[in-house]
Amino acid sequence: MSSSADDLAVLHPEIDLDIGGETVTVREFSFIQGVKLSALVAPIVSDLSAVLASEDEDIDLGVLGELMGNHTETMIKLMAQSVRRKPEWVAALPDGDGQRLFMAFWEVNSDFFMRRLVMTLVSHQPQPSPSAPSTPH
Repeated sequence: MSSSADDLAVLHPEIDLDIGGETVTVREFSFIQGVKLSALVAPIVSDLSAVLASEDEDIDLGVLGELMGNHTETMIKLMAQSVRRKPEWVAALPDGDGQRLFMAFWEVNSDFFMRRLVMTLVSHQPQPSPSAPSTPH
């Protein structure tokens, strides 16, 4: 039998990290945060979609790092919100701490991006014409 703490961890995964001698908690975005962030993350989702559409690219860590590097200011804002810190705090992190934070952020919030990516891909699928007759199988 699962406990309510286990259920909560599934609903809202978190990762605690030691960054600069203090513990920070990387949190998954809530539904309402996602709604509020939709315009901000749209360019990232668009670029993810373009990477997936390319036949010679997979979303590996190198491609992901490059893609996120193209959206540095947005990523700083998103990571700051995820750890409930100011963007200036994230921007001032040394490289090692920043990389660990980014990896934890992606681990906790990758489903957030993937759900929006799926919605984008589905919304761009050609829809059958309502007047087209269906063919029996």
